Amino acid sequence: MDKEEIKKIIHDVADNIVQASHQEGRLRTRSQAAASPKDGAEPKSDQSKGVRRAIRKFKSAQSSAARKKLAKTQEEQKEEPPSESEEQAVAEPPLSKTTEVVQSSEDPLKNSIPQAVGVFLYKPLTPLPSLAPYIQRVIEIRIAKEYMCKSNKAYRMRNFWGSDIYTSDSDIVCILQHSGMFIIGDLPPDKIAGVAVYFRVSKGRNSYQGSLRSGIRSKKLGIFDGCSIKPENCRVLETLGTTEELIQMAGVMSETIPTSFKKSSPINMRHVIAPPETEVIFNLSSEPAYKFSLPAFADYSSDPAQRTSNILYENVFYFETADRRYELAKEDNKSTSYRLSEVLSPFEKDSKFMESHAIPLDKQFVKPLLSGVGWKEFRWSENRTLHVKEMVIEDISNFKCFPLKKA
Repeated sequence: MDKEEIKKIIHDVADNIVQASHQEGRLRTRSQAAASPKDGAEPKSDQSKGVRRAIRKFKSAQSSAARKKLAKTQEEQKEEPPSESEEQAVAEPPLSKTTEVVQSSEDPLKNSIPQAVGVFLYKPLTPLPSLAPYIQRVIEIRIAKEYMCKSNKAYRMRNFWGSDIYTSDSDIVCILQHSGMFIIGDLPPDKIAGVAVYFRVSKGRNSYQGSLRSGIRSKKLGIFDGCSIKPENCRVLETLGTTEELIQMAGVMSETIPTSFKKSSPINMRHVIAPPETEVIFNLSSEPAYKFSLPAFADYSSDPAQRTSNILYENVFYFETADRRYELAKEDNKSTSYRLSEVLSPFEKDSKFMESHAIPLDKQFVKPLLSGVGWKEFRWSENRTLHVKEMVIEDISNFKCFPLKKA
């Protein structure tokens, strides 16, 4: 039953009510004029019965229309599928305060990882072998998490050249930070074994532009006769590989100094005085220095001229820990006491810098620590530790000696 039929019923009922009221009025007048002695009650008219029937019919039609409308709505709801938001509202209950959202362990970059034709193992200050066989191809370099921190010696030296495309002898951890693929923190990352970085190899370029990105600045360079590498992707590793794989990857790494490290001026080896029982390693400026040994500092030599206390009459000692360099010098030529200072920005103080400045270094380049110290107050130990007064310097790795010189 539609709306038009309901309106027609309402109209008919209204007409019946009006006619019935008029008829009842006339009947009431007649009954008062000639009432029957047997029946004192008011007679019922056929019109009153018609009104009541019309009202019942109207109510019945109204409820029937409501039932049909409700059935039609329910049928439409069954035919229409629920929306995504409604499904989620039903299927996913709201998270409580103690609910932990667990991320999928599937690597989202898995499908975009290029196929590598060569795999190498990163080692600080150790260059990659020749990449000429891999030009226009992709190589993979795996980095252990122990090297993915700011205390990595190679990271502190900032030896990497280029922007977006880098020289093949650039430090890979520096490239990771500079490219934004992985943010290097103060401590190694947890819950991973390391990362694998994928590079596309190309020929060397005529120039590489330096830039400051992600808090680290790359260096610029002219013509490079090696190869170029462009980072394309990286992924987290749960393991660096099997023992056999690690041995194989480490075996192909070069043992020579990276070519970009050789771009600095030649080192004047006369500044490196060779005490007895020492061996050469590299210092914070990536230059040759002597490995710390107790005889070199403790005046054990049978030749007085080779004793450190005598060498310091005409020279200044510089010794280093993992990230600091210290200057040990006499107070003056006539004094028998010594002073100890910390060298500021030691990575920049290479042989070229030292040759162009006064030795000992001016106050603007050092931070004074102790002065007026007698030689016997310096206590050197076999575990590479120096005790002097209340100061302790641990893990001394190397030292170097420069002759006294005015600017």
